[in-house]
Amino acid sequence: MSILKSFDFFQKISVENLSKPTIIGSILSLSAISIMCFLLFREIYDFYTPTFVKDTIIHHDSDQLSKIHVNFNIHFYNMPCGLISVDQLDSMNNHRMDISDTLRKERYSRENVKISETVSSDLDDTVKAVENDEHCKVSGYVDIQKVSGNIHISHHAYRQLWQYIAHARPDKFKGLTLSHKAMSMNFGDYTHLKEVFARFNLEKDHVEFSRHNLLPNFQNKEKKNYDYFIKIIPYHLIDEEFDTTTVGYQYSLNFREREHNEDELHIITFNYDFSPITMRSIRKKKYFSHFLTNICAIVGGIFVIFSILNRTYLTCCDFGKNE
Repeated sequence: MSILKSFDFFQKISVENLSKPTIIGSILSLSAISIMCFLLFREIYDFYTPTFVKDTIIHHDSDQLSKIHVNFNIHFYNMPCGLISVDQLDSMNNHRMDISDTLRKERYSRENVKISETVSSDLDDTVKAVENDEHCKVSGYVDIQKVSGNIHISHHAYRQLWQYIAHARPDKFKGLTLSHKAMSMNFGDYTHLKEVFARFNLEKDHVEFSRHNLLPNFQNKEKKNYDYFIKIIPYHLIDEEFDTTTVGYQYSLNFREREHNEDELHIITFNYDFSPITMRSIRKKKYFSHFLTNICAIVGGIFVIFSILNRTYLTCCDFGKNE
């Protein structure tokens, strides 16, 4: 019992002894120590655990003329590389045809074996590729401005070749379709963005930024047109500790398959538009001065509360004795 009384922070003052430990005071003291330790450890844990605040804002981008990458990887099952033209058109009337400086075309044999990355649009080479049932994988990026527009894949740049094959080899022409699988697609500097995901606990949300093998797989033998509708949503990752802001781009995707008009070239169209709503994730900075203030508040607050409880108990006891 004497050992328990030694823990009393709220000793009773008496005439015989300036301070006198009590059982209830010791119990209150041990309770105060336990609660204080729990809150201190919780405060330390919170100090070293990042805090994130997510919200949405309407952000006016004053730099709409700047460009971002559209990164993609598309495999065409029934089309040689020499007939594929990647074009881009936007609402500012910027029109680029047969983009090749940032894209790579890889030739594949009928057996799905890579042949080379050397693509020729010469008539004889293209006809030979059609006869050998070659197919193609297109990968790389296209630069777009931050306005609405589309990226379309067809044969616009090789219309004469397309018409020649239609008349010279109608048997092979029937099998030329834009059936495809988009292996991946993302926007902006996604490689750098992946390095930031872990710091913002966004590893599970990466599919909203880049889809891998989750896009539709069209393997039709008939000629079809394909439309994709993409809404691009800017996402600002703000790190207050290092005073940095990383911009990524989430996107939503819808698509449809429609019948092809024989009088026109069949086409794949990726229609994109930028959302005025911007997502934000802020990694809050922790201040050591706030941490010390909270520690002092915990220690002082616990001591005061339990002092009041002890004094109330002793007052009630003295009042009972006097009665």
